[in-house]
Amino acid sequence: MKYIISESRLDDIFERYMESTYDLHYYYATGEFRVKERLGNIFGDLWQQRFYYGNSFEENLLKSMFGPITNRLMVNYLRKKFPNVEIEGIENDSYP
Repeated sequence: MKYIISESRLDDIFERYMESTYDLHYYYATGEFRVKERLGNIFGDLWQQRFYYGNSFEENLLKSMFGPITNRLMVNYLRKKFPNVEIEGIENDSYP
C-alpha cells in the first residue's frame, strides 16, 4: 500500500523527529551542532556556510528513514530552527 504525504507534512514529521531525538543546539564559537546540550555529542559542523554531518551513522540512519530528500529536509529544519545561522547547503548539495 502506498501513502502520499504532502511536502509540508513531511517537513513537520522530520522536524518533530529531530526535536524529540536530537534537540540540536548551535554553538557559534565552534560552529558545532550538538545534541541536547553543550557537552552532548557533535551532530554536525558548519564550515563555509555548509552543514557537515558529524558521523556517517546518524546520516545513514536519517537517510534510511527519510530517503533521498533527507538533505533537503535537514536544510529546511536547520534554517527554521536556527534562522540567524546562514546555511547554504549540506556538504556538496545546495538548496535555494
